[in-house]
Amino acid sequence: MTTEAPPISQARSTVAGTVAFVVSAMPAFLTGASGVFLREDLGFGATGLGLAVSAYFAAFAVVSVLGGRTAERLGASRALKLTSLGAALVMLAIAGLVRDLATLVAVMAIGGLVNSVAEPASNLALARRVVRRPATMFGIKQAAMPMATLLAGASVPLLGLTVGWRWTFVVGAALAGAVALWLPSGLAPPRKRTSGRAVREGDAATGPLVALAAAAGVGSASATALSPFLVGTAVESGMGVGPAGWLLVLGGLAAVLARPLAGWYADRGQGRAMYAVATMMFVGAFGYAMIAVGGPFLVVGSVVAFSFGWGWMGLLVFAVVRLNPNAPAAASGIMLTGGASGAALGPFAFGVLVTTTSYPVAWSVAAAGALVAMVLVLFARGWLHRDRDRRAASSDQG
Repeated sequence: MTTEAPPISQARSTVAGTVAFVVSAMPAFLTGASGVFLREDLGFGATGLGLAVSAYFAAFAVVSVLGGRTAERLGASRALKLTSLGAALVMLAIAGLVRDLATLVAVMAIGGLVNSVAEPASNLALARRVVRRPATMFGIKQAAMPMATLLAGASVPLLGLTVGWRWTFVVGAALAGAVALWLPSGLAPPRKRTSGRAVREGDAATGPLVALAAAAGVGSASATALSPFLVGTAVESGMGVGPAGWLLVLGGLAAVLARPLAGWYADRGQGRAMYAVATMMFVGAFGYAMIAVGGPFLVVGSVVAFSFGWGWMGLLVFAVVRLNPNAPAAASGIMLTGGASGAALGPFAFGVLVTTTSYPVAWSVAAAGALVAMVLVLFARGWLHRDRDRRAASSDQG
C-alpha cells in the first residue's frame, strides 16, 4: 500500500503518462510534419530531413538503458515533469536558434536524449499504478506516438501555412510547458539502486528476444518514415499542402485507435499476441504498397499503414514483458533498443532512397521491411515454443 498523497488512480496515471510522452515526442514529429517548410527555408533535401529525424532516434537508442535507470532514480512524476520541460526547451531552440541543417540535427539529438528518459518514466507510472486491463492501458499510453503525429499533422494547415513553421514550435513549447506544470505528483516514487538479479526459470531465452528486437527494429524503420515523408509524398502526387497535413492527421487518428485495440485484444487472454503482431505487420505492408502506388490508393494506404503498420509496437512490448515475469525491465530494454535503432535508421535510409530513386521505390522498400519484420516475429515465436518444450522435457527427465 502506497503512502503517497494524494493517491493517483490508474486512469489519471494513464492520462498523465500518455500526455507527458506525447509532448516529449513532439519535437521529432513537428519536424517531420513541417519538413516541407524546413527544407525550403533552410535549404536541404529529403536526405537532410531524414538525417534530422534519425538523429533524434539515434540518441534515444544509444542512451535508452541509462534513460530507464535515470527514470527509476528520479521517480515517474519528477522525471516526466523534467522531460516535458526539456521538450519545451528543445522546441524553443528549434524555433529560435536553427538556421541550418547542422544545428537542427544537434538540437534533435538533444530531443532524443530527453525522450530516452520520458518513455521509461511513463512506463514506470503505469507499471506502479495500473492493475486492471493493463494491456489496454499500456496501449493507450503507446498511442502517444501517433497522437504526437496527429498534432503535428494538424499544425501544418493551422500554423505552418498561416503564421509560419517557427511559431509551430513555439506553440508546441508552450503546450509542453503547460503539461510540466499540470503533471501530478505521486505517480511513482524514486527507487533506490539495487543489484541486478539473474534471470530465473520461466523467462524467455535471450536469443528469441534478440530476434524480436530485430523485428521491432526493421518494422520501426518502415513505420517511422510515415510521419516525416507522408506529407511530401502526398504533395508530390498532386495534393495541396493543407490537405496533405490533414491526411497525416487522419493517419495519426488511425494509429491512435489501433494501439488500445491491440491492447484490448491482449487483455482478453487469447494467448496469440505474436500472431496478432505478425498479422498487423503483414497488413501494414499492403498499406505501404498502396502508398507506393499512389493515386486513389494513397488515402486508404495511409490509414492502413498507420493503423496496422505502426500499431503493433505496444502489443509486442507487452507480450515480451509477459514472457519475462522475473526480468521484465531487462527484456523490454532489449525491445526498446531494437525499436529505437530502427527508428533512427529508417527516416535517413528512406530519405536517401527518395533522393536517389523516388517516393514509390522508397515506400515499396518499406513494405518489404514490414514483411521481413513479420517473418522475424514468427521465427522468434517458434523459437520460444521450442525452447519452452526443451525446458519442459529437461524438467521431466530431472
